[in-house]
Amino acid sequence: MGMTKILTIEDDENIRDSLLDVLGSEGYDLIAAANGRCGLQLAREEFPDLILCDLILPELNGYEILQSIRQSTDLANTPFIFLTGKVEKEYFRQGMELGADDYLTKPFTLSELLGAIETQLQKRDRLSARLRQAEHQIDYLLHHDPLVCLPNRLSLRKWLSERVLPETQNLEDAEIDLCVLAIDRFDRLQQTLSHQGIESILQSVAQRLQCYRSHSIHLAYFNLNQFVFLLYNGNVRSFTREILNDFRHPFFVRDRELLLTASIGIAVKEHNYLSLNALIDRAEIAKTHARHQGGDRIQYYTPSLYLDSLERSFLETHVPSALEKQELQVYYQPQVSSNNGEIIGMEALMRWFHPQKGSISPARFIPVAENLGSIVEMGEWILYQACQQVRDWQEKYNKHFSLAVNLSVRQLQDAQFCDRLRKILRETQFSANCLELELTESMLVDDVRLTQQKINELKSLGIAIAIDDFGTGYGSLNYLQQFSFDVVKIDRCFIQDLDGNATNAAIVTTIVEMAKRLNCKAIAEGVSTAADLSFLQKQGCYALQGYFLSQPLPSSEFAALLDTGGIFTLPNGV
Repeated sequence: MGMTKILTIEDDENIRDSLLDVLGSEGYDLIAAANGRCGLQLAREEFPDLILCDLILPELNGYEILQSIRQSTDLANTPFIFLTGKVEKEYFRQGMELGADDYLTKPFTLSELLGAIETQLQKRDRLSARLRQAEHQIDYLLHHDPLVCLPNRLSLRKWLSERVLPETQNLEDAEIDLCVLAIDRFDRLQQTLSHQGIESILQSVAQRLQCYRSHSIHLAYFNLNQFVFLLYNGNVRSFTREILNDFRHPFFVRDRELLLTASIGIAVKEHNYLSLNALIDRAEIAKTHARHQGGDRIQYYTPSLYLDSLERSFLETHVPSALEKQELQVYYQPQVSSNNGEIIGMEALMRWFHPQKGSISPARFIPVAENLGSIVEMGEWILYQACQQVRDWQEKYNKHFSLAVNLSVRQLQDAQFCDRLRKILRETQFSANCLELELTESMLVDDVRLTQQKINELKSLGIAIAIDDFGTGYGSLNYLQQFSFDVVKIDRCFIQDLDGNATNAAIVTTIVEMAKRLNCKAIAEGVSTAADLSFLQKQGCYALQGYFLSQPLPSSEFAALLDTGGIFTLPNGV
């Protein structure tokens, strides 16, 4: 570990030189600036461990420097000590309110200076240790199921990315198989056993399956009665037969002997086909077919099992023309302040109303539009419509509403996207400072450097960047520190039964706290009960969004909501 780096910003040459001499002799690595602007630039370039700053400086004063430091994601937690001759109480108070860690008035003794430095460095080290501990805690909670103590879906994705792919030299020739195992007649067991009994069965099954884990076989538990194996370069037929044979031995649950059978669905990686989600879906279809055939059997996925092929064919045919035929609409879901219940923004969401099929779920048509490339045109359409509409609402209600819009991976990768976005903002006269673009974690994985460049380009326009569905990707915590996000949207899967689900409560609490420390706003998606809303308020979550407050609304109904004042009465009475 290198020497502790201290930045000194002092316009008095004699004092600056003295500080350099004294602190250098104490073993610190010193860098110095003679004016405020140079000092701030040095801080951004050198990332010092601590900053000593005079209050009255040329170009930028100490208050302005401190304010910029605290607004920076990379420097927000850097200890900051004022060294000044201003002894009046108001100067001290203003500095501390802006986030200064200490305030020494000149003249001060060497022991006072060294004591202040040591105290702040120790505080920084304790904060770093707490953040590391929180990171380890949330990483475990995010990647393991607490009931059966097995890795979950996120862990499986991480294992595939970090272990299998790097070790596989030729992706096209690699043998990758995914198996989904389910206990047969599980619904009947649920009817005859207590909740605790079902949990005991799942724990016993998990314990037995543990012995099949190896360097090339990963076991995960996704949800109730869904165990998943991922194999590479293994004999999947022999492997699954061994598991079924092992399953035929009795299970002992609370001194009770149970005879269970299982069904296994297998999806085999096709030529140059590595989509984990597609493998899971195919294995699930095969497993369901095996259960329908009586269970206690193995079923490989085949195209004939894909019961939804006709629907997908319909979507692929009609998605490209949906925009041209004016079948798409923009719906708005309010984002509400947890402090006072006031609508502070909204998320724009795309809806498709087909003349024959009626309302078609975004979960069905958005992935198809993404694959076909139609999402680029659709995405720009919703951006234009939403910016224009929200601009009108801002003027009518004299409110600084923010607008959140999802960004697709196709748009992010489009070299001309930023230029077209500038045009949309110009034509709609919508302020970039009010626009928030949401990225999902899966969009950050492919090319980190290119993604960072794109994010920086968008942020240079004044646009806020949000990470959506936070916690559902395998690199969540790293992304918070690696990318300059402004908003963290906590995925709805964690905003459930927060006062009764200790795991979800711990995850949400940790995410909100880390977001605060990293100067990000935390927004909770999918708030569906008063109890969950109250829990989020207590944790200091910045904003709330979900059906408990309001479902997504067409513009006319959202305007009617704003006409009533746009304020929700929250459970705590605010």
